[in-house]
Amino acid sequence: MSPAEKFALLIRPVVTNVQEFVLYNVLKVFTLPLSLVKQFVIRDAELKAAFGVQETNENPYPESVTKVYERQRAWCSKIELTMLDFISDYEDEVASGISNPKKLFHFGKMNKPQRAFVHALAETYKLYSESQDPEPNRSVFVVITKSTTKPDIKIEPAILKDEELRQKQVREKELQQLADDDAYFNAIVIQDVFFGIVKEDIEKAVDSIMSSFKHKDAISMPTLQWMTESTYILYDKASYKEMNLDRENILYMLMKSSKQKLRDELIAFDCKLCMVDEAANTILKIDENSVVPQRNEVIKEKQSLNSFDALAIE
Repeated sequence: MSPAEKFALLIRPVVTNVQEFVLYNVLKVFTLPLSLVKQFVIRDAELKAAFGVQETNENPYPESVTKVYERQRAWCSKIELTMLDFISDYEDEVASGISNPKKLFHFGKMNKPQRAFVHALAETYKLYSESQDPEPNRSVFVVITKSTTKPDIKIEPAILKDEELRQKQVREKELQQLADDDAYFNAIVIQDVFFGIVKEDIEKAVDSIMSSFKHKDAISMPTLQWMTESTYILYDKASYKEMNLDRENILYMLMKSSKQKLRDELIAFDCKLCMVDEAANTILKIDENSVVPQRNEVIKEKQSLNSFDALAIE
């Protein structure tokens, strides 16, 4: 697949207007030199910066609402609907001229996590909320305030919008990466962790690997981070933002040592070099084609009293 075709596939999910749609189809038909693709990515970034164009997350709900909602949709939807109906009924009573509209609603007894969700949702609606009664009958009541409002979007579509934005941001990062194909890998991705293995098991194995690694002094802050259900990354927190060829080669040798040991101890099936973003929470690229040996086919050690001068590149 040509660079232009790869680029077209990346921008397809993020086109938002006619001009971008035409651009996508042009790139799809014609094979452009990679240099032109890079120029487009750089120019696009410059234009966005110049005009102050940026993606904004308009989700009014905090994680204390969305995370619980994702785990208990049915119950949370019921609470959401109850609270919205309560606010709507109050607004209708005020509009009808009722002198003493209902301003208070009392929920039944709940456990602590459920009460926390009600409090967080009430804060989003600018309702006053308070818990009352001792356990196990502790409950929550909410009260209308002068600031009470209903968001323009409900929780479910807000979560979906967040996910769409997250995916778009990932794709845009991939586009930016096209402008710097020679960037160094800065982490090791540990893939296909075996069933039953937890983070503590991997940390123990990594500690063992690091203790016998020849160039351990060059990795001052080895950090293990969970990414998905069966994927972790290992990176040097002190240097992953400022990589060079020597550091990448050291990371490559650590990856080779880690792969064998993690397999032998039935921790994980595979390890590869990867590139993570500055926040170390998104994997931008994985070394599927052994790029590092191609950059430097012969990796030789040289004797040195400087522990950071670990490799000689000939």
